[in-house]
Amino acid sequence: MLITENLEAIIEEQTDETRNFVLRTTIVPQIGVAVYVRKGDIYHDLDIVNVRYNPESNRLHLLVRNSGQASVIVQPEWVISQGNQEIQSGRGVDTTVIAEKERLVNINSNQPLEPGDYKLYGNLAWGVNRNNKIPFSVTLAVP
Repeated sequence: MLITENLEAIIEEQTDETRNFVLRTTIVPQIGVAVYVRKGDIYHDLDIVNVRYNPESNRLHLLVRNSGQASVIVQPEWVISQGNQEIQSGRGVDTTVIAEKERLVNINSNQPLEPGDYKLYGNLAWGVNRNNKIPFSVTLAVP
């Protein structure tokens, strides 16, 4: 993490008069940026493990495994279909998948999914202008 600027500290005080006690908290904000650097011939290796549906938040979570030695920032482009009918489609937000780790990538659907069998397919895109893509296709049963 590279820190580029220190901002003015914020000091908050709370007084407990019954115990004659003053609690002082200092917050020092900083602005920074994460820089990802690859040294040598290392690559990411992505696999789609499965998909999960959370009916309370109406979100699908795509479990992505990166068994490579390089981290990667992916953006999902997705379609939900039932039978031959396309139900929804969209593009997700950038999500970092750390090297040799798994990560849940959010698929934010517009409407709740009714009980039934669905197919989620699309691409995980990465790189400059998201020109690199890995296709995925997983099935999902909503109870």
